This record gives sequence, C-alpha cells and structure tokens, in this order.
Amino acid sequence: TWTRISIGGAEPIRVKLLQTRLGLPEAAGDPPPAGRQVALAAGGGALRLVCGDGSSLEVLRLTLPGKKPVDARAFWNGLNGRRAEWASAPPDAAAAPEHAAASAPPEPLAAA
Repeated sequence: TWTRISIGGAEPIRVKLLQTRLGLPEAAGDPPPAGRQVALAAGGGALRLVCGDGSSLEVLRLTLPGKKPVDARAFWNGLNGRRAEWASAPPDAAAAPEHAAASAPPEPLAAA
C-alpha cells in the first residue's frame, strides 16, 4: 500500500506502507492527531493517521523512496522535530503508470 507524506511542509513524497493495523481506540493521554498530521502513538510502536471517517490507521513499518524499511519510531526520530502530514493522492493518480497497468483490462490474445 502506498500513500504520500509531506515532511516539514515540503512537497509530498510517495511512501510505501509495509505493515499497518487498524488504529486502537484512543487511550487516555493519547488523543488522535489533528487533521492530516502524523503522530507517534503512545508507546512509540506506531504512527497514527486519522482517516476521513474518524477512524485511524497505525503504521508499524514503512519505506521512504530510496531508503531501507524502518519502523515507526525510527521514522519519527528521523523527522528531527519536523511536522509530517499525509497528503491525498495527486489529481492525476489514476493516470499514473503504476495504476494504469492494474486497472487496465487484459489485452486480448493474438490469433495464431
């Protein structure tokens, strides 16, 4: 699964989510992040992203472009205090090559 994350207000980058789980109900002292902000969940084992319907997704492992897979805490530490927000897909995402192959119907077999 892929998403886009903006770090420190920069242009969003494409991030591969390697391991996720449904967010747990908010525990005392662990309020959901505001808007599209990415937050470190209590205990530091997951990044929390709030979905449009108010549910949350916890990201346990992810990969940034050209980097090795990292766990949530390593990603968070790498932010060095910068804010991270998840971004919606670009308007032309349906036309992107990686999506086109998955959504295009199979080509007919050539007659022999």
